[in-house]
Amino acid sequence: MTASDEPAKKLNPARPIVVADEPRRLLPSNLGLSLQYASDDDLEKLRDAVLQEMMRRNLPQKADPVAPDKRRIGKVDSTAHDLTRSQVSLVRSSIEAGVKPSVLSKQFGISLAAIRAVLAQQ
Repeated sequence: MTASDEPAKKLNPARPIVVADEPRRLLPSNLGLSLQYASDDDLEKLRDAVLQEMMRRNLPQKADPVAPDKRRIGKVDSTAHDLTRSQVSLVRSSIEAGVKPSVLSKQFGISLAAIRAVLAQQ
């Protein structure tokens, strides 16, 4: 054997080098950034695989994080729709004149939530 053959025997590419103290990492350190570059098909495959693994482990599936925001917006809009056009006009003109929302609420019996909803629609 020559000296050049000996390093080739020590480095066997078929066997990965495993360090016992180092934790095994399957995912990139910045997963969110990495997912930006994935195709739509890859994302769907990943979602299906994650859901299957969660079911296998009996982990609860969390609700869609977008849904609460939609519900909140719906409630604000429905509160504003409870007011008549004249009340909405009154709120807008009073606020433009410098009247505080809390004073409007007490004076005209309109909830602060409804006043905030009218102001959010502007």
